[in-house]
Amino acid sequence: MSSITECTRYQSTPEEMLDLEHKLDRLKEGQPLRVIDLFAGCGGMSLGLKRAGFTISGGIDINPKAAETHARNFFSHLPEEDFACHKTSHDIQDLPPEKFKVYISRKEPRHSIRPLVSLL
Repeated sequence: MSSITECTRYQSTPEEMLDLEHKLDRLKEGQPLRVIDLFAGCGGMSLGLKRAGFTISGGIDINPKAAETHARNFFSHLPEEDFACHKTSHDIQDLPPEKFKVYISRKEPRHSIRPLVSLL
């Protein structure tokens, strides 16, 4: 049986603290939280989150039919070029954590998944 002799604590960078402050300011202004549904399927989780007041920024699924269904359920009102980004399937394993962190720290428009998809 081993014991933990040293415990490391993560310290946020100044950039991460500014990003957090920006997000908190958005919440104080009454703006909804934005989510990206990973392993989205047709969008059951997205639907529940949308009904709870969240903004769905996108959904990612490896299955082409699931990705297209999710896009039709949540983004069919967008111009074709934007809709095409949402309906394309992607494997989340192709997105290294460092790149995902870069994406989520951006201040993107409400339904902008294009920058994330460009990282895949």
